[in-house]
Amino acid sequence: ISKNRKSNNFIVSKHIMDLPAEVTSENSEEWNASLSAFLEASRKAADDFKFSEEYGKEAKAKFCGTLAQAISEQEKKQTWDDELFSKALRANCGIMRERGPELEPLLSAEHISTLVSLAKTHTGTNNAIEDYAIKCLNNTFYGLDEVQETFLNDIPKEEGYEKLFALIDTTGDQVIPHFFNVSMHLVAGKSGSKISDEDCVESVVKTINKLSEICNAAEKPIENETWGILECKLGDKVQTTIENGLKYIYAVGATHQGVLPLLQENDAKNKPSDEDIADIVAKLSLTDPKVPLLDKLGFLLIHLLMSSCSDRKALQAIQHQVFCVLMFAGNVPGFADFLTQKGAIAKMVDLTVVVLKDIKSFEKADFAIRNELLNTLLPMLVVMNSIAENCESAKCVMSDKLFPYELSEPDYSEMNEEEAKKAQNDRHMKGTTPEEVPGYFLIPLMLSYNSNIKRFTGEWIWTLCDGDNGLFCRRVGYGNGVHMMTIKAGMMGEILKKQEEDRKKRQADGQ
Repeated sequence: ISKNRKSNNFIVSKHIMDLPAEVTSENSEEWNASLSAFLEASRKAADDFKFSEEYGKEAKAKFCGTLAQAISEQEKKQTWDDELFSKALRANCGIMRERGPELEPLLSAEHISTLVSLAKTHTGTNNAIEDYAIKCLNNTFYGLDEVQETFLNDIPKEEGYEKLFALIDTTGDQVIPHFFNVSMHLVAGKSGSKISDEDCVESVVKTINKLSEICNAAEKPIENETWGILECKLGDKVQTTIENGLKYIYAVGATHQGVLPLLQENDAKNKPSDEDIADIVAKLSLTDPKVPLLDKLGFLLIHLLMSSCSDRKALQAIQHQVFCVLMFAGNVPGFADFLTQKGAIAKMVDLTVVVLKDIKSFEKADFAIRNELLNTLLPMLVVMNSIAENCESAKCVMSDKLFPYELSEPDYSEMNEEEAKKAQNDRHMKGTTPEEVPGYFLIPLMLSYNSNIKRFTGEWIWTLCDGDNGLFCRRVGYGNGVHMMTIKAGMMGEILKKQEEDRKKRQADGQ
């Protein structure tokens, strides 16, 4: 393999064309040479390997067909050693980054079933075969709705997604992040509704238990007056596992609305005694088998919210997913009160303010950077407003932290008439929230170009003001708050109603 990409493409494509159609122990050396050449050429080309023009689609189609056959036969006969078999799976994984009709053999129901069986056979081994079988499934399902539909329609669920979901308990630590990705593609895809709420419940239970075990092992308690704040020791794999696991729980909650009621119903049937509940809440145990599942989810989210980590970016990614999960879990009765009691609401305000300050500091930065920060902020705003609307104690904590005090009224008697008028106008238009107060960083977003950010920022501040138009205007200023005040005062409804009446009148007049 040389540095010349075109030469590599020709050499490797010729290797592929010369591959024997059948797979035997006698021709394993030929397979090893071809697969090694393909993988090395892909590595040299930064995973952007293309078959040469001399062979083109013919070589690609043959490679995919022969590779699918080889993997299927090896899953049954196991005549290759693990190293050669893992090379075949790596090649499968790599070529699935491409798209085109030549890949059809690797997208068939039969081949996908083979990959699921391989993942099950090698589960918990943390070897390359388990790793690449799951990665192949991830690349196979990613963005291909028709392939997901094939998997859910053409493969009996006992051999398909039920077998796949059952692997959560036993999948190795190195592989579990990719496994959560695979599950998320299936649940959140266009055909995800074919997976029943009951099956989703079972997989969510397993996911929460798995993440609880991982967090319990990864965290070191530090004494604190309120409760044990945790110092995380998160490695890359642990961070990715937790993040992807939370993404999967959120995907289930967002696409299968029947899951949360089923979880609540299940917890109601297995409710612990009052004494056990007091002990459970005091300990915040992530591994106590007596803890009801939704309580365990609450404990898990609190642990992650209250954790600290030297890698701020990694922890922020996890905490962003915590807010996403809370978009549906936060509506469980008593959830918000529990978060408040354990100090998590105050922490959630602090985390939101960190993002607000980042947005402020990057206000003149590249649009993509600012947009990414706004996308991080949106679930925070949605969750915080929802909790504030439904929990008085949480709302008080938020209001006290965001708007602890106002600017004092100027002494207008010491100003001339023009200065006094200008000062009164500035106070009216800009509000009385000082620049050093955390809530100040929210106010500019009420004029954001992002309509969702603009709306939910206004909704949250309005909720914190108890719907008091005067307090709202005083905190944010008339100039910033006029849009939200118009909506809340009902004037917008009247305007839209009048516009609709005018439109119908024009239609009736034939205009």
